[in-house]
Amino acid sequence: MTPIKTGHSSLQMSLRPYNFIFISTFKGKYVYMKVIVPMAGIPKPLTLITASVVLENSKIIEPCYIGENVILSNTTIGPNVSLGDDSIVENSHIADSLIKTKTTIKNANLKEAMIGNNAYFDGKFKSVSIGDYSVLK
Repeated sequence: MTPIKTGHSSLQMSLRPYNFIFISTFKGKYVYMKVIVPMAGIPKPLTLITASVVLENSKIIEPCYIGENVILSNTTIGPNVSLGDDSIVENSHIADSLIKTKTTIKNANLKEAMIGNNAYFDGKFKSVSIGDYSVLK
């Protein structure tokens, strides 16, 4: 691969003429994103928001990964959020967070959160059930 410096990141070109790997850092860790260069020669990032996402009065601030069959209602997602397949987010604001699959989040204001698979989180909670090594701040 041939490294090409572009600002704060480096772009490495493979031997195939229209495929690139974009390498950057996020919170001190390397992040890789595949970039497709169309025939016109202008780089176009691979979309990280699936076509099956349902947006109801919601906003996505990229970069984000939004999985299949996600429903966003009265919500702002991003930047730097990964939201897994089959999740539902209502009346919330989420930034800099990792949310796994089949998770429901309501009435939340989350930043730098990690929520696992099949979880239910309501920001207006009256009782809490969390597992080993969990942190609720």
